[in-house]
Amino acid sequence: MSETSNKTAHSSEEIADWQSVANIMHSWHQDLQTHAKRIINERSLPVDLTQHELQSGRNVSRDESEQSPDRVMLDRMAIQPGKLDVGGTEIVLQRHGKYIRDTNDPEAGGLTVEAVQLETETAAEYFTEIIARIPEEERSSLSVLFVSSDTSYANNGQRSYQTTAIAQKVAEQLLQENDIHILSILNISPNSTNQGSPIAMQTLREPQIFEKSPDFVTYMREKYGDLGLDFWIAFEEDTEHEARLEMGAEGPDEIADRMNAALGVLSRYGEIYHAQNPNSRLIIWAGTHYDTISPFVKRNVLHIDKTAPVLVDYGGGVVVDIDQTGKASTSISGGEYQIDL
Repeated sequence: MSETSNKTAHSSEEIADWQSVANIMHSWHQDLQTHAKRIINERSLPVDLTQHELQSGRNVSRDESEQSPDRVMLDRMAIQPGKLDVGGTEIVLQRHGKYIRDTNDPEAGGLTVEAVQLETETAAEYFTEIIARIPEEERSSLSVLFVSSDTSYANNGQRSYQTTAIAQKVAEQLLQENDIHILSILNISPNSTNQGSPIAMQTLREPQIFEKSPDFVTYMREKYGDLGLDFWIAFEEDTEHEARLEMGAEGPDEIADRMNAALGVLSRYGEIYHAQNPNSRLIIWAGTHYDTISPFVKRNVLHIDKTAPVLVDYGGGVVVDIDQTGKASTSISGGEYQIDL
């Protein structure tokens, strides 16, 4: 580990969140424990793993040791190219990178220096592999569109938008290095109206409770604390379902619907694009948030209860492949899942 990462400062909220993870992860599948420990170590988080070490030595039954869809970690390793055959569309649904949480920092909401490097590497690995998979004589068939949440943090930095913009810059460079025309990036084509940048999509924004339901946020804060782990677990599991409905606040079901609708729109865009550009391959890179990806994956992909943990790490996410017949699927933890868009 580099000297820089060893000196990384961590907020008390981040430490508390990961300490809570360390205290319960002994009951998770071994792969997820390994993921969590790696993240804790890579970030040099001052987290006590004593409880995990004590509990992880217990006897594990066969059922517990098998990978199950109700315990999932979607980290940046999940951002891997899928099938993407001719006539197909691949949607990369990615959570933003780690960002500056200190609201007094003039760069609040922007990615940390370390995150900029990590997101650059993630995008580079993805696009290097996808280009290599396509026969050289067919690479002109590849097109890429970048869309993103435009949510700002503390009325300042846009962490998802910045993450997506990094991916676009990486793609522009790698496509040109492989003799693929720069206009294959649809954001910078002559017909684009967004001046060459990722397209902002409201449906990819973070949970709308902060903008549209401040009374519910106040209610949750009074009961579960100020946006810590207890707050977000209660929100994700819809513990205050009745109160939320009374206050008209968006919850995990509505977020899952919103994300499914967003992917439906992108899928239809792909259909139109392929109709106008036969024998093409289309990638849509969509930047969003933990709290939009997780409920969507729980309900619309894995079909599991809201209380089941689906963790989405910084820079992690899910890759959805849509074949030329319109069938959508994804691979999670080695399993293949069909998605109804």
